[in-house]
Amino acid sequence: MEFKPPLKKCLVVDDDKSMRDFARIELGRGGFVIEEAENGKVALEKLNRERNFSIVLLDQMMPIMDGLTTLEKIRKSEKLAGVKVIMATAVGTYNMGVEAMKKGANDFIVKPFAPGFLQYTVENVYSEAVIDAMNEKFATIPEDKRDKVQKFKEMATAGFLLKHEVNNQLQLVLLSAGMFDKEMSADEAKSNLEKSVENIRYAVEKFVYAVNLDAGAGIQKSSIGRKEQPN
Repeated sequence: MEFKPPLKKCLVVDDDKSMRDFARIELGRGGFVIEEAENGKVALEKLNRERNFSIVLLDQMMPIMDGLTTLEKIRKSEKLAGVKVIMATAVGTYNMGVEAMKKGANDFIVKPFAPGFLQYTVENVYSEAVIDAMNEKFATIPEDKRDKVQKFKEMATAGFLLKHEVNNQLQLVLLSAGMFDKEMSADEAKSNLEKSVENIRYAVEKFVYAVNLDAGAGIQKSSIGRKEQPN
């Protein structure tokens, strides 16, 4: 099965040029091709004209057309159905991020971005785009041939889910280690770090367990595949 993952192309939509420049540099390190738009109206024009973006990083507060309005228009468009959207909200507007998720955003991130948070968040959402693309490709394969690629699909999906989980936990590690939230006590930071390490260990063990089963290596099933994920 020939499979080409979605293009790592992100449209950064923000009326603040300094934020667009920051995103271009930060995401460029991860191999993303970056295009820019200064408001939602320009963003929609680019999305409909080029239609090869996998992700939109969308600021909430903008003139002409704000983030939520732009998000609603993206989600109403069949042509843009596969585009992943990350809403960027300002400190103190966490509720807007939650509202964006309800309206169809795939994730949200709070500005100003802590070091590494933006790249981790975008990589996570890109992983979701890759999994969606794999599922679409799999659906086009005749049923009598699906068994041959089923294991490949399962392992590839597991790999991307592992990356997603590790990135999530690394964000929490960065938050705790840097004590970016001034209200977070040292005990809370330590607890978050310990929980993150445990979750990363669990994710890796689950993946290794799946690989062992797939390889048919004759390794006896351990408790790794049966235990519950840490809370």
